[in-house]
Amino acid sequence: MTTFNPALFWARSALRVANATGVNKSQAMTALNKARATGAERLSIDAKITIDGIPVGVHVDSYYPGTNRLITSASLEPNDEPEIEYTITNLRGYPLGQWMVDKFPADLDSIVMEALG
Repeated sequence: MTTFNPALFWARSALRVANATGVNKSQAMTALNKARATGAERLSIDAKITIDGIPVGVHVDSYYPGTNRLITSASLEPNDEPEIEYTITNLRGYPLGQWMVDKFPADLDSIVMEALG
């Protein structure tokens, strides 16, 4: 989920004004690049996959492999399913917006588990 970054907001506004007036374009672009660099955290990519033709990266936040016990009459507890928490990123490691992740298919968990092996 993206959070509001006031520095990025004001840098974009300044660039918009600079492009409209033709004054201080270089300074406005420099401020925008600095705001972008401090605004987002870059994540390591654990796997690269393609979803609906879009190449994306996957950063694994946590993984639980589940249990694979032999079920006997003494132990009637069912096995736990594997659980994974991940973040979908672009290929540079920056998280994608939630609006884009929402457009991906519902079976995204199985696609990620298959890619991670």
